[in-house]
Amino acid sequence: MTSLDTISADVISRFIHDALESSFHENASLSNECTLQQLNLTATSSSTWSNIFENGLGEAPQTSSSCSPQSIGQGEDIRWQAVLDKNPLASDSFVYCVKTTKIYCRTTCASRRPKRNNVVFANNAKEAQQLGYRACKRCNPDEKRDPFAVKRQKMVLEIQHKLITPTSKSPLHKHRKRKGAETNIKTIASEMGVSVWHLHKVFKRETGLSPEQWLSKEAK
Repeated sequence: MTSLDTISADVISRFIHDALESSFHENASLSNECTLQQLNLTATSSSTWSNIFENGLGEAPQTSSSCSPQSIGQGEDIRWQAVLDKNPLASDSFVYCVKTTKIYCRTTCASRRPKRNNVVFANNAKEAQQLGYRACKRCNPDEKRDPFAVKRQKMVLEIQHKLITPTSKSPLHKHRKRKGAETNIKTIASEMGVSVWHLHKVFKRETGLSPEQWLSKEAK
């Protein structure tokens, strides 16, 4: 091999090395950015997401295309934390499969959490089924929308409707809050057939506020 060939080979080698290094840093930067966005999305208070249901069901806040809500928890640690937290933001983003039962579930499933080493993740129901897992009958992960999330959203809307009702035919009084027994959370919980504790838990999870705080805010 001539010295010119040696120089050319060296130049090409260095060029390839620099290109790969540059590509690695770009991917690492993007990965870190996505991870941060995913962590922020996971940690977002439910008050931010309450806007989704302010006027009924709507679309979730958007992130960049490479770090969308659908990609939440691409890292297994983040996904596992979402499972432990029963994170509703991730319930339509992926499913977790339990090796010992051959069942796959949503993050919001009410079932007891399995051991971490017995869990693998799939991006969707179809992928989980291809791996040999069957859908959980409690959380119905093969359905497009999380039925538990829909149920919670409807419950919150009903509570809000019961908290704020017209107390006069005058438009000035249209949105006055209920008075006396009508404002009693116990009464509303009883009407809905749930405990006061459960009512508060669901309402605060979806809106970031207690029913009393939300009512006070609306009355201003």
